[in-house]
Formats: sequence, structure tokens, C-alpha cells
Amino acid sequence: MEEHDCISIFYPTSDCLQLGNSMFPSLRESHRTYVDKTQFISQWLRDGYLVTILLRPRRFGKTLALSTVHAFFTVDHPEYAALFEGTKVDSDTEAKRLQNQVPVIFLSFHSIEVKEPDEIRSAIARTIQEVYQDFLSSVPAGALDQKTKEELSVFSESSKSDMIAHSLRKIMKVMEKTYGQKVMVLIDEYDHVMYPLFQKPGWDEVCDLLRAFMEATFKDNSSLMKGLITGITAIGQGSIFSGFNHCGIADVQSGLFGDCFGFSQEEVDRLLEENHLEDSRALVKKWYDGYSFGQNRHMYNPWTMLNFIHDRRLGMFWANSGGTELLEHVIRSAPCRVMDEFLLLLFGKTLHRPLCGQLVMQDLPEDGASVYTLAVSTGYLSCEWDGKAGSSVQRMYRLRVANLECLTDLKQKIRRWYFGPSSEKSAAFR
Repeated sequence: MEEHDCISIFYPTSDCLQLGNSMFPSLRESHRTYVDKTQFISQWLRDGYLVTILLRPRRFGKTLALSTVHAFFTVDHPEYAALFEGTKVDSDTEAKRLQNQVPVIFLSFHSIEVKEPDEIRSAIARTIQEVYQDFLSSVPAGALDQKTKEELSVFSESSKSDMIAHSLRKIMKVMEKTYGQKVMVLIDEYDHVMYPLFQKPGWDEVCDLLRAFMEATFKDNSSLMKGLITGITAIGQGSIFSGFNHCGIADVQSGLFGDCFGFSQEEVDRLLEENHLEDSRALVKKWYDGYSFGQNRHMYNPWTMLNFIHDRRLGMFWANSGGTELLEHVIRSAPCRVMDEFLLLLFGKTLHRPLCGQLVMQDLPEDGASVYTLAVSTGYLSCEWDGKAGSSVQRMYRLRVANLECLTDLKQKIRRWYFGPSSEKSAAFR
């Protein structure tokens, strides 16, 4: 339809949905529903940072974005170029000069579910070992001498922390020499392995490993073309990212990539119309509208919307997708002075408060700004800059519960976490 020409949504019918698939190539090759967010590639190429830390709540398309970046640039799969025909990035001539010309490392910590430091170290090493094996299996015949092959083959899940820390830096040098091109590094869900260790003995050990790994990979690395790291929160500069401070942080407060994650009202309207659900627009808006990313307001969670279209009914889709352990810990242990104010949000109040640029874990749960920052980062609160500054150079934000789904879920969780099921206070949230 002509009025929707500015939006690229491919195969937008519920019969073509494939929930849980975050891999761009398979979505496109199997003709599944895909809302075009490839403008992220163009924006990221021009963001002015060598390394970008991209922060969004869970289920907002971070993994799909990295998969899309990998598919666009990777030199190993030139056949992927056809998958971008007709997308927004297809008209970006500068980006297309690099299309399928770059060696790319795509590393994800999302599937690491172990909780002990030694197990986490082994799981990280195993994930990196897969990168080594993929490179060795795809490199052109005769491109590597026997000594280099043997050196790369030594790395395993039992490798020591120092070898893990320098593992990507080592293989990046080999890749640059092999392909004659600097390397892109994509790391998905860097913080996923940290949250189970919050306020537990293994925190410092794993934090030290990740700090050394990030510094060796991204600081003063002549083989690095550009780096992209995704997560939910920026764990304070005094910890994991203390080794390099030249990175850009694209969090929910910033204006970077505001239209690239989440569905806009126009995109939601198009999806509803194409799936004959346009009569549900007001109900969908009431329940699920409410996220703000920089100047992009009225954003919807993609996971929620695709599930709604699939099931054709309201549901607690995002709320039931997990990932609340850290917030639960903070709510359970927060002092009354913090929680008394926080609870005002559950009665529809809007608070004007500063947020933290990076989340300093040691400040949780005593510091109100840290608690609010965590609630924004995890997707329960929406924040909008009110145009004012607080003390010093702190910005003040309007904070509110993002939408009715979040409010319903947050009331249930806080009644259980903070008050307990038998508390008289919990009756106020029923």
C-alpha cells in the first residue's frame, strides 16, 4: 500500500512468523516475517566510535541486529548479499562497498547458563574455541602454514584465563593477514554471565577475566576495524570497561539507534493491518505502547508484538520471557527509603530523577539512582529527558512504568519479592 512505502516489512502474515529465531539469514531464506531494521548498519558505520556498547532490555532485537551486521559484512558468505535486496541498507552505497568484504568474529555469551566461576571460564573458552574452529574450517586452502594451524588448534575450553583474555587478539592478527582486511568483532550479551554472580564470591574473578578479555580485544588493537558489544546494562567503567574509555555507550537514554530497536507505532499498525488485526489497535496500544529510546517515543517490544499476532490475544509475553534475577535481588534487599519512593510508580506516578551512566553494582540496592537505572535497563520503566539538569551535570528524567503489561507484572513481582505472599501490605497491589 502506498502510504506504507517508507516501511519495509517482509512477508507480514502470522503464517510466516517464526518466534524465537534471531538469525537474519534463516529468517530471510525461509521467507519469515521480518521488520526491516537494516538502517542500523548505516547508523553504526557512521556513529564515530571504534567500539560501541549497545544496551537495550531483553527481547528488543539485539541478537538479530548482530546477526544482520554479520550477514552483511562477512567475507565468508557472499551469497548473503541477495538477502539484503530491497532493504533500507541496500540503498547505502558507502556501506555496500564493504558488503561481504570484511572478516567478522561473532561471539555470543547468551547461551552460557552456568553459575560457577570455573564453569563460566570454561564456557567462555568453549565459545571462543568455536570461533577458532569456524575460522580454520573456512579459511582458503594453503592460506595458513602448519605452525599457525597448530598454534590455533591448541586453544580449548581448558585454556587458562590469560590465554582466554588474549584469544581474540591472537586470531584477529591471523585473520587480518589471511584476508588482507581488518576485523570486525561482534560480542552479544556480554553481561549475561555476570548477573548470576551478583554479590557472590565469584563476581570479582569473572569480572577480572572479562576486563582483561575486553581490553586485549579492543584496546590499541591494530587488527580491529570496528567493534560492537551488546548487553542490558553498562557495568560501571571501574570494572569491565576500565581498560578502554574510548567506546560509545548507546543506552536507552541516548539518541543513538533510537529507531533500530523496538517497533514504532507505524510498524505496529502495519503488522496489525496485514494480519487483519487492525480492530485491536486501541487495546494493543493500551497494553504494550510506552517505550522511549532517545527522541523515539511510542515504541513497542518486538517479542510482545510478534507473540500477540501469533496468538491473536493479549498476553504477558515479554513479562514471562525471564531474565529478572538481578532486579529480584535488588527489590528483595532494597531499603525502605528507596522502595517507598519506587512504589509510587506502581500507582501511576511519574518521578523526576537522575540515572546512572554506568551501573555500579556496589551501589545496588542502596542507591536510588542505581535502582531506577536497573529498572529502566531491564525494561520495566520508560525514561524521557525532561530538558532539565539536576545537580552538577546530571540530567533529570521523567520515569514511569513503561506500559500496562509491565505494570501488571511489576505489581505481581514486587508483591511476591518485597512484601511476601502473606504480607498485609501486599493487598494494595492486588
